[in-house]
Amino acid sequence: MARWSLEYDSFEEVEPPYPAQWRHPSLQKAWWAYQCGLIKSFIEEQAQILHNYGCGNVGTDMMAQNYLDYYAVNEKLDVVQYNHYDTADRLYTNAFAYDFLRCVKDKPFWVTETQVGWNGSNYADCGYRAVGACYANTWLPIAKGAEMNLYWLFRTHPNGHEIGHGALYSTAGRSYRVSEEVKKAGEEFVKCEKFLTETKIESKIALHYSATAMNSFSFAPLIKDFDYRQTVLEKYHAALRHYNVDVIDMPHALDEYEVIVSPFLACADENGFKERITEWVKQGGTWIVGPMSDIMDGNVSRYTHAPYGFLEELAGVYTKYQKPVANDVFKAQWTNDGDCKIGMCYDAYECLEGTKSLAHYTAGEFTSLSVITERNVGKGKIILVGSVISDGDLLRLVGRAPIAEASDNVVLVERIGEEQGMIAVEIENKSGYLVLDGEYTDLITGKNLTGKIEVSPYEVFVLKKGSK
Repeated sequence: MARWSLEYDSFEEVEPPYPAQWRHPSLQKAWWAYQCGLIKSFIEEQAQILHNYGCGNVGTDMMAQNYLDYYAVNEKLDVVQYNHYDTADRLYTNAFAYDFLRCVKDKPFWVTETQVGWNGSNYADCGYRAVGACYANTWLPIAKGAEMNLYWLFRTHPNGHEIGHGALYSTAGRSYRVSEEVKKAGEEFVKCEKFLTETKIESKIALHYSATAMNSFSFAPLIKDFDYRQTVLEKYHAALRHYNVDVIDMPHALDEYEVIVSPFLACADENGFKERITEWVKQGGTWIVGPMSDIMDGNVSRYTHAPYGFLEELAGVYTKYQKPVANDVFKAQWTNDGDCKIGMCYDAYECLEGTKSLAHYTAGEFTSLSVITERNVGKGKIILVGSVISDGDLLRLVGRAPIAEASDNVVLVERIGEEQGMIAVEIENKSGYLVLDGEYTDLITGKNLTGKIEVSPYEVFVLKKGSK
């Protein structure tokens, strides 16, 4: 706190926390952590009262921004709850949220509020939802591991400050087109009940989405106009839409995963993570880490002993340069194997003994230095990535086959149990395709399917392996 005259000799010297005055990232983060602590303690006080009366499914509805630490707030609650009002063109945002919510307590979550036709206050808002959007929006959380999907609201308010909000039924109790879409999905849940309740989602790939990073980059983005959540969603999770992937925060256990992807993990030294990830790699895991991971402590302070807290030593590199400035100058290519697309920020490495270069710069002042390195650690390996790379380049590092081949507008979820199969949901209101590796039965229609199948806008398939 000693920078910029932020050393206090008495409480009288502390200004009230107005945003215009408090611009020091460490101070902003400390204030936010205090606020979150108050919220957490209040929620737990209320939950204890309900627990004392025998309530066993206590939760509080939140939105998956992770400014308010989901793991901390839900620590003493029973069920993770989520509200969202995203427009129809942002269904993929919710796919990301569901992969995160499912992991907070490693159990089914609830969607406690979602829109049906439109949002609103004293007027309708958030745009038109095309035919099928509500149907897909109802199926997507169930496919991703939810056990409940509720709407705001069942019947439109006859008065009040949300008189313009949409609902399943009008103030007169009359159904809308979207009411029929919800009814259709509900009937299909009954058809697919055994498959949905007796199968589970298992992921061998995890993607980090950290509350500490969320808040650190909020107060000190380092990259101009940087949006941490949107970057993790669009540049990393979207590449994995045809894989089962768990989106996890730092306290989550690592043992079940074979690959962990950790971009922009600002602080990597909390919850014993340094020791846990090192041991996990030694036992055979592949850690794909960076860019801009392990660059701050939990107080939004940069390290002074090295550019990273511990990554240089673990990855076996010397970091020659770091440039958090987007440009069109820097280019890179894989070692003897084509272009590697890079962007947003650029770290350049010299490989030390035992570390090899997977991709290097070919243009700009970093020419010949590495942008992606790999080092074997025990039975596993650490892949250090110094820039934001393309979907294809990321999947090359992940090195795992997808659930199935499909168009990018189709989200896939593999389910395992006594029955095996997958759920496919089209989320962009356009035609797509899915290629099946054998015979499947669509539990919604009862049809046997194999090979390449066409997927219509907002169509859902619940596919059990084998013919009926």
